[in-house]
Amino acid sequence: MTPLHHGQYVHLDVLANGNLRVTLTKGGDEELDDLHLTHPELTSDMLLIELLEDITCNSDVMFLDDISALDGGHLSQAPVIIEGWRPNDPEEPDYVDESYVHYLTNDDSKVWYWNSYMIISILEHIKRQGEAELILLQ
Repeated sequence: MTPLHHGQYVHLDVLANGNLRVTLTKGGDEELDDLHLTHPELTSDMLLIELLEDITCNSDVMFLDDISALDGGHLSQAPVIIEGWRPNDPEEPDYVDESYVHYLTNDDSKVWYWNSYMIISILEHIKRQGEAELILLQ
Protein backbone atom coordinates (compact mmCIF):
# COMPACT_ATOMS: atom_id res chain seq x y z
CA MET A 1 0.00 0.00 0.00
CA THR A 2 1.27 3.44 -0.97
CA PRO A 3 -0.16 6.61 0.55
CA LEU A 4 -1.51 8.85 -2.19
CA HIS A 5 -2.77 11.59 0.12
CA HIS A 6 -3.53 11.65 3.80
CA GLY A 7 -5.78 14.58 4.67
CA GLN A 8 -7.27 15.74 7.91
CA TYR A 9 -10.50 13.78 7.34
CA VAL A 10 -9.77 11.26 4.59
CA HIS A 11 -6.89 8.93 3.73
CA LEU A 12 -6.35 7.84 0.13
CA ASP A 13 -4.02 4.86 -0.32
CA VAL A 14 -3.05 3.05 -3.52
CA LEU A 15 -3.19 -0.72 -3.03
CA ALA A 16 -0.80 -3.24 -4.61
CA ASN A 17 -3.39 -4.02 -7.30
CA GLY A 18 -3.59 -0.33 -8.27
CA ASN A 19 -7.01 0.26 -6.71
CA LEU A 20 -7.61 3.14 -4.28
CA ARG A 21 -8.60 2.60 -0.66
CA VAL A 22 -10.59 5.45 0.91
CA THR A 23 -10.90 5.64 4.69
CA LEU A 24 -12.07 8.28 7.14
CA THR A 25 -9.88 9.43 10.00
CA LYS A 26 -11.35 9.77 13.49
CA GLY A 27 -11.63 13.48 12.74
CA GLY A 28 -13.39 12.60 9.48
CA ASP A 29 -15.99 10.54 11.34
CA GLU A 30 -16.62 13.44 13.71
CA GLU A 31 -16.76 16.00 10.88
CA LEU A 32 -19.20 13.80 8.95
CA ASP A 33 -21.48 13.62 12.00
CA ASP A 34 -21.28 17.42 12.38
CA LEU A 35 -22.04 17.97 8.68
CA HIS A 36 -25.07 15.67 8.90
CA LEU A 37 -26.42 17.82 11.74
CA THR A 38 -25.62 21.25 10.34
CA HIS A 39 -26.29 20.55 6.63
CA PRO A 40 -28.90 17.79 6.33
CA GLU A 41 -29.58 18.88 2.74
CA LEU A 42 -26.16 17.71 1.53
CA THR A 43 -26.05 14.48 -0.46
CA SER A 44 -23.51 11.78 0.30
CA ASP A 45 -21.35 12.91 -2.64
CA MET A 46 -21.50 16.53 -1.47
CA LEU A 47 -20.41 15.42 1.99
CA LEU A 48 -17.45 13.54 0.50
CA ILE A 49 -16.46 16.67 -1.45
CA GLU A 50 -16.44 18.58 1.85
CA LEU A 51 -14.33 15.91 3.59
CA LEU A 52 -11.83 15.81 0.71
CA GLU A 53 -11.44 19.58 0.55
CA ASP A 54 -7.99 19.81 2.16
CA ILE A 55 -6.68 17.20 -0.30
CA THR A 56 -8.33 18.59 -3.43
CA CYS A 57 -7.29 22.17 -2.66
CA ASN A 58 -3.63 21.22 -2.17
CA SER A 59 -3.03 18.63 -4.89
CA ASP A 60 -4.06 17.50 -8.36
CA VAL A 61 -6.62 15.08 -6.90
CA MET A 62 -10.29 15.71 -7.62
CA PHE A 63 -13.57 13.97 -6.81
CA LEU A 64 -16.28 13.97 -9.48
CA ASP A 65 -19.74 12.66 -8.68
CA ASP A 66 -20.22 11.68 -12.35
CA ILE A 67 -17.50 10.32 -14.63
CA SER A 68 -19.32 11.60 -17.72
CA ALA A 69 -17.92 15.10 -16.98
CA LEU A 70 -14.49 13.64 -17.80
CA ASP A 71 -13.07 13.09 -21.27
CA GLY A 72 -13.13 9.60 -22.73
CA GLY A 73 -16.76 9.02 -23.61
CA HIS A 74 -17.62 7.11 -20.45
CA LEU A 75 -21.14 5.71 -20.49
CA SER A 76 -21.38 5.41 -16.73
CA GLN A 77 -22.38 7.96 -14.11
CA ALA A 78 -20.07 6.47 -11.49
CA PRO A 79 -18.30 8.80 -9.07
CA VAL A 80 -14.53 8.95 -9.54
CA ILE A 81 -11.39 10.17 -7.85
CA ILE A 82 -8.82 11.48 -10.32
CA GLU A 83 -5.14 12.18 -9.87
CA GLY A 84 -3.78 14.39 -12.63
CA TRP A 85 -6.38 16.47 -14.47
CA ARG A 86 -6.81 19.80 -16.20
CA PRO A 87 -9.78 21.92 -17.28
CA ASN A 88 -11.21 21.41 -20.76
CA ASP A 89 -9.99 24.75 -22.14
CA PRO A 90 -11.22 25.91 -25.57
CA GLU A 91 -7.91 27.73 -26.06
CA GLU A 92 -5.95 24.45 -25.92
CA PRO A 93 -5.35 22.23 -28.99
CA ASP A 94 -6.77 19.12 -27.30
CA TYR A 95 -10.08 20.83 -26.42
CA VAL A 96 -13.05 18.43 -26.52
CA ASP A 97 -16.02 20.24 -28.08
CA GLU A 98 -18.74 18.52 -26.05
CA SER A 99 -20.81 20.51 -23.53
CA TYR A 100 -20.67 17.76 -20.87
CA VAL A 101 -16.85 17.41 -20.88
CA HIS A 102 -15.43 19.75 -18.24
CA TYR A 103 -12.12 18.03 -17.41
CA LEU A 104 -9.34 16.27 -19.29
CA THR A 105 -6.84 13.69 -18.12
CA ASN A 106 -3.14 13.45 -18.97
CA ASP A 107 -1.23 10.37 -20.13
CA ASP A 108 -0.05 9.78 -16.57
CA SER A 109 -3.40 10.48 -14.89
CA LYS A 110 -5.07 7.87 -12.74
CA VAL A 111 -8.84 7.49 -12.49
CA TRP A 112 -10.51 5.33 -9.85
CA TYR A 113 -14.25 4.67 -10.04
CA TRP A 114 -16.84 3.49 -7.53
CA ASN A 115 -18.35 0.38 -9.08
CA SER A 116 -21.29 0.05 -6.66
CA TYR A 117 -22.67 3.57 -7.12
CA MET A 118 -26.15 2.32 -8.07
CA ILE A 119 -26.36 0.33 -4.82
CA ILE A 120 -24.58 2.35 -2.13
CA SER A 121 -22.61 5.60 -1.92
CA ILE A 122 -18.92 5.65 -1.13
CA LEU A 123 -19.52 7.27 2.28
CA GLU A 124 -22.31 4.89 3.26
CA HIS A 125 -20.04 1.97 2.38
CA ILE A 126 -17.20 3.44 4.47
CA LYS A 127 -19.55 3.96 7.42
CA ARG A 128 -20.65 0.30 7.22
CA GLN A 129 -17.37 -1.40 6.26
CA GLY A 130 -14.67 1.02 7.48
CA GLU A 131 -13.28 1.64 4.00
CA ALA A 132 -14.19 1.74 0.31
CA GLU A 133 -12.08 0.42 -2.58
CA LEU A 134 -12.35 2.30 -5.86
CA ILE A 135 -11.30 0.42 -9.02
CA LEU A 136 -8.45 1.72 -11.18
CA LEU A 137 -9.81 2.53 -14.65
CA GLN A 138 -7.48 0.92 -17.18
